Amino acid sequence: MKTPFIALALALAGVVLAPAPSQGGGEGQTAVQPRPAQAPALKAPTGGAFTLVDHSGRTVSERDFRGRYMLVYFGYTYCPDICPTDLQTMADAMDALGPAGDRVRPVMVSVDPERDTPAVMADYIGLFHPRLTGLTGTRQQVAALARLYGARYFKLFYPGLDDDDDDKKKDGGAADTPGYIMRHTSNTYLLGPDGRGLATFPRNTGPEAMAREIRRLMNE
Repeated sequence: MKTPFIALALALAGVVLAPAPSQGGGEGQTAVQPRPAQAPALKAPTGGAFTLVDHSGRTVSERDFRGRYMLVYFGYTYCPDICPTDLQTMADAMDALGPAGDRVRPVMVSVDPERDTPAVMADYIGLFHPRLTGLTGTRQQVAALARLYGARYFKLFYPGLDDDDDDKKKDGGAADTPGYIMRHTSNTYLLGPDGRGLATFPRNTGPEAMAREIRRLMNE
């Protein structure tokens, strides 16, 4: 029997990825643990050099974001519920900042670059905020950037997710279900205009709280 894609994803909603160790470990080696009642204080990301492709197809690096704050989230466009919720929180925080939000560049980095092409990213990020930038690249490029932020992710395959959808088959199209989902760290990261990491916002941080902390750090 085909298992509904969204139901599977929701079944996983009660776990979060453990914080990445400071050294060692690679993509796909993240532990899973129950979500605590209260999110612990998290270290700011390290930040660093990277090369990726934005949603317009332009090659960019960390130098293209200098002079502005960066608000960064690692996710993917096939994500059924967690990523849209977190990206909407980011968008609402940007709006809550008011004019100060012009100094912040919200960014989504795809942890599923095999499917998230620049064109796919462009369609997706337009649903959330006009200043949101989508970044993708090779698997190696994305993994290198994720390590700089302490973000973790891996593929989780499920039998039946790649079964052809009957309606799509009739139309000669591909199925909506992609065959796997991505488990990933769901933090949002803030970097300063110099590229230095300033804060890590755990999942479920509200937009007002996020905006308030960003504003405080801007005024320091």
